[in-house]
Amino acid sequence: MCGAFSGALMAVGLFLGRKPRAQSKELYDRFRSRFGSPCCRVLTKKFKDNERALFKHCTGHTGEVAEMATRFILEARPELVGQADWDFLRTRDSKLKAGLDRLLTAVKT
Repeated sequence: MCGAFSGALMAVGLFLGRKPRAQSKELYDRFRSRFGSPCCRVLTKKFKDNERALFKHCTGHTGEVAEMATRFILEARPELVGQADWDFLRTRDSKLKAGLDRLLTAVKT
């Protein structure tokens, strides 16, 4: 299973409860619709001989899936938006910052 997808499922479980079967299924459906499969081997098959391309591919998926899980969690628990330390998150120097800025804009509008 894709590590990014596994992490997203864990986050959903953390924020939405111990047995979020319906939520996990919805996240699975969204992931599969976006990427085609939750299987790491399937997702990375064409990159197996190019480590740099594999890294870029996986980090891209990780960012997208993190945003997907965050949106999913906030759809179910919108009260969490007010509890996030957005100022701290905006100071992070990474690709995550751009995703967080998009997410913050989408959630606050």
